[in-house]
Amino acid sequence: MTTLENPTSSIINSNINPNSIFGSTSLSKEENDDVRKMISYKKEDFREDIRKSKTNSALQQKRIRVFKQNAIQKCEEQCQESLQIFYKAEKESNLEQLQLSISKMKELSQEQRSQRYLLNTDVVKYLCVLVGPGFRQYNQLQIDVCWILANLSCEPSFNLQKYENLPKELIQNLLMLLDAEKIESINAAFWCLSNLAGDPNYTQIIYEANVIGKITSILEQKKFNEEIICQISYTYLNITDQIKTMDEKSVQLILSTINEFSDIKNDEIIFNLIRIINNIAKEEKNAQILRTQFNSKLMNLIFLIFATHNHYYLESILECVGNLIHLNESFARVILEKGFNQSLVICLETKEKSIRKRAGWVISNILSCSQQDIDEIFNYSALLNKILTLIVIDTLEVKSVLLQGLFNALEKATKEQISNLIKKDFIQVLYNVLKEENNEYLIIKCIDILNILLTFDRENQLDGEQQESLVFNQLSNTGLIEIIQNLQIHSSDLVYNKIVKLINDFFDFEESSE
Repeated sequence: MTTLENPTSSIINSNINPNSIFGSTSLSKEENDDVRKMISYKKEDFREDIRKSKTNSALQQKRIRVFKQNAIQKCEEQCQESLQIFYKAEKESNLEQLQLSISKMKELSQEQRSQRYLLNTDVVKYLCVLVGPGFRQYNQLQIDVCWILANLSCEPSFNLQKYENLPKELIQNLLMLLDAEKIESINAAFWCLSNLAGDPNYTQIIYEANVIGKITSILEQKKFNEEIICQISYTYLNITDQIKTMDEKSVQLILSTINEFSDIKNDEIIFNLIRIINNIAKEEKNAQILRTQFNSKLMNLIFLIFATHNHYYLESILECVGNLIHLNESFARVILEKGFNQSLVICLETKEKSIRKRAGWVISNILSCSQQDIDEIFNYSALLNKILTLIVIDTLEVKSVLLQGLFNALEKATKEQISNLIKKDFIQVLYNVLKEENNEYLIIKCIDILNILLTFDRENQLDGEQQESLVFNQLSNTGLIEIIQNLQIHSSDLVYNKIVKLINDFFDFEESSE
């Protein structure tokens, strides 16, 4: 019989009675319903790999399987047998039997019902100690334990906080495992860390344990395969998603790591990196860091994944671009110089409303930047024509964001830009919107735009730049003047006040007599 060389490092001293544990793990009849599997396969020889974190409930509940009564009973019997072997081997310091029980437990931990059964015992606190430095010589044992913990951490009932200091000890042990020589140990530790980072209960602990600094240090010494890099990207994604108060140094280290990974041709990794950038860009305090560290390599990441036109990626990429422009107007110039306006046309043509809306928001942000950026949008006929069409025919949400974009542009546009927009039958577009819509926001935005156009028209006449009123002629030809008059009886006080001011400022209607 092989015995553990360092039994004093184990947790045998707790005098656990297996029978009392098993007696408390029976499941109620109500639990004998359909259960969900939470395993996603990263590759064929790693069936134990459970993907991602608790934050993605759609992936946790990806597959549904119906359990018959005998299958449930067999599952419980297998768990009980594995635990009995584990507790006995742990008590007797029998390494062979301990490894046998851990191997079986790793297999069982792939199934949600088994996860629930195991989590109803206190086996987790034993497992957390087994990944510690006292058992470092038992390499395969620690690898298997990491996979078990990674799998169990995907079950919503996973809870280490009931054991004092155990979460911090586990995370410290996992960070120490990242220094292991075998790539399998590092991989398993990263899987466990990335899953834990997705649980709000442990994200702060992981962040405070300086996992970002640790990863940066390891990357300076070792080159990892794409599988481990993918786990690093998920760890950073979960941290940046949950932690809104990251210090400047951590943000800089993450951006440096993204820059290092930017040449990797793996869509999943690239997409994660873009989502990390987006999380960072959401925080105003990171504006200066992004200005100094966001380079052409990072921007190329966005275009690399955008070029696939995969709808799964588009919305997140658009959100990232929009947030970057919001933080710093210079980003608008960068993306337009790379031909991003062509990509925006593609987004506006998609059937997915959420993507059209997000693309409209990006356009709105661009149009609030410089006159040069406004020119890029207005002079690209395919994009401007699509914008003017969708303002009339699309959903309320898409109409609103695109109309807001044109309002942003007109507030700072040159006279030439305003004139060119009017020549694109923009007055007709406004007429079509007001004729069909009774939405307060759209009406008010149209009135605000009309105010800018009429001001432009008046100033041009006063300056002698035009002989006749360009705007008034189109107002009359489209029937928009009649709509303006009718808006005086709109139910909204805000609409009424704005339209009355517009009429008083620019029109000379005769008051109707009693």
